[in-house]
Amino acid sequence: MSRYTDELDAVIAAEQRLRGEIAGVIAREEGASAASARHLAAADAAIEAAWSEITEGKAAHEEEIPMKGRSIHVPAAAAGAARFQFSDLCEKPLGASDFLAIAERYDTVFVEHIPFMGPQNRNETKRFIILIDALYDHGVRLFASAAAEPEKLLTEKRGTEGFEFDRTASRLFEMQSQDYLAQTARKTA
Repeated sequence: MSRYTDELDAVIAAEQRLRGEIAGVIAREEGASAASARHLAAADAAIEAAWSEITEGKAAHEEEIPMKGRSIHVPAAAAGAARFQFSDLCEKPLGASDFLAIAERYDTVFVEHIPFMGPQNRNETKRFIILIDALYDHGVRLFASAAAEPEKLLTEKRGTEGFEFDRTASRLFEMQSQDYLAQTARKTA
């Protein structure tokens, strides 16, 4: 059709290929076996390859996002993308306004090593839910490595968090869809 449509299709195809590579090597850390260590290494390699492709090989640098007299630390940023560990975002006292600031500043976010979550880390679970809501609502592309598929990350579904996490898992799946990727490709073009 048009040059724009061809470029959009190429971007979507490249993202789906990268997501497929990452999805194929999601680490399943159900035990401390050599196999799970290999899965984790493969997931790390796939994330590294996706980061390099998305940032077009540009050098990453740390950034600070000013926020109400303090700052949000971004461990790696390049070419409109930010890269975090799960612990950088969900094991620190961050909230909705912090995640919104990240979503407004970056069109692509990488979150690595998302663990299983249960009653013992209720705060981290709630932060993860809020993070995904902010990224989803702002049409941010998400690349992630996790201990399991989205619907299996919450080990016990109880009360409000269980319901909210079902929505989060649904959003994580939708963020991998052709329609969502097409919307985010247009946003970054």
